[in-house]
Amino acid sequence: MSVIPFAMSEQKQNPQKTENPNTEENQTRSEKAIQTLTLGLLDSLINTVVELDNYRDFLSESVNNPFYITSVSDVIHFKIELEAPIKIPFYLGVFAFGENAEINSIAVKGDSIILWYSNGSTIERYTIDLSTEKLSVMDITILLYVLSNLSMNNASMFALNLKGFKDSIAQEKERIIKLLRNYGIEINN
Repeated sequence: MSVIPFAMSEQKQNPQKTENPNTEENQTRSEKAIQTLTLGLLDSLINTVVELDNYRDFLSESVNNPFYITSVSDVIHFKIELEAPIKIPFYLGVFAFGENAEINSIAVKGDSIILWYSNGSTIERYTIDLSTEKLSVMDITILLYVLSNLSMNNASMFALNLKGFKDSIAQEKERIIKLLRNYGIEINN
């Protein structure tokens, strides 16, 4: 009987001695795995931030304004309340408006497009000046995004407002030309 307790006490000591190298090896593998995972996560964070910075830099680039106009005054002036807000893509909204935003109305004032947007409870305005020879990619993108996402009714209202101004200007010009001709002044028009 005394042999069994002696053998059991050796077994208790030996498994500890043989498990220690395995445990240390497992710990080293575990630490290496955690270290690899941590470095992978940090690389992923860096790559994501670089992508975000590249996108911001791209949107900030200035390009020739394809919609360049200059207006002699702010005579052409109207505002349209949108039937449904236009949600700007998330990152574009953050870069342009400082947060995710929805456009609630659009206005034309001379050679400027004014977008009224909400950022929760307050309403702010964002102006795109079309009288500048160069615009940022962000301004062009926002303008095109909003105009291409107008509802059919809002797009019709926008076009009708512009047509009303154009027709009114053309009619007045014709009246002036007729008046001048009636008094013998020849106009090359």
